[in-house]
Amino acid sequence: MKTLRFRSEENTTLDLEEKIMGAWQTVEDLDVLYHGVEEMDEDQFQNAILGLREFHELRMGNLWRVFEQYMEALRQQNADL
Repeated sequence: MKTLRFRSEENTTLDLEEKIMGAWQTVEDLDVLYHGVEEMDEDQFQNAILGLREFHELRMGNLWRVFEQYMEALRQQNADL
């Protein structure tokens, strides 16, 4: 039986760049919210903002995790020289 892995070892420059670019998704999400706010009541708007905040926290936490893995891989690479 194959074990399901939710987080992989992401430690390349490409992995880090991908996470940095993904962080900009919050800006696009806010643009969508800004243009759709007329169709929401106050409660829906507040829930949307709280949801965006939570997603942003997750994205930043994920970016930090990949950054730390990337830096550790660089340290290992330099130690092997």
